[in-house]
Amino acid sequence: DHSHSGDDPHVWMDMGRAATAATIVGDELASQTSNDAFATCGQEVADDIRADEEQVEQTLSAVPEDKRIMVTDHDALGYFAQAYDFEIAGVVIPGGSTLAEPSSAELAALTETISETGVSAIFSNTAVSSDAVEAVAAEVGDVAVVPLYVGSVGEPGSDAEDYQGMMLVNADAIAEALA
Repeated sequence: DHSHSGDDPHVWMDMGRAATAATIVGDELASQTSNDAFATCGQEVADDIRADEEQVEQTLSAVPEDKRIMVTDHDALGYFAQAYDFEIAGVVIPGGSTLAEPSSAELAALTETISETGVSAIFSNTAVSSDAVEAVAAEVGDVAVVPLYVGSVGEPGSDAEDYQGMMLVNADAIAEALA
């Protein structure tokens, strides 16, 4: 079960927040251990994340403003949308659990939203079953299902096997689907 009570805990989907977190963790570890190497490491990690975030932003800049509308499998990209100027038009599985079953009325409303907004893709977490997402895409027609790394990094060789790689692969997939 992947329950988060309706709130989006996926703060790592905003690379700026992840960089800030690396600095805070490094500083706190340095404070608790009296070892400044932790603070230095935290800052180095933050700098690396910020450098890769510039590439993510450049990749996403290919998506025109009127195409920056996303539908996701569940409420997991709120921080991403806020940080990179996207709108979340809807989610396939409302509520806080990826194991929840959407009602037929919720699915009908979502398919209508997708049709009205012209959304061309539904983004689905690679770590979760996409059966409901596939059903919605089939109902709407001409909508791609695009897997993203949201809840975990990728397998070795996926180019998403670490945090920054995950975010770069996701940015490429989003830009390709929406641009």
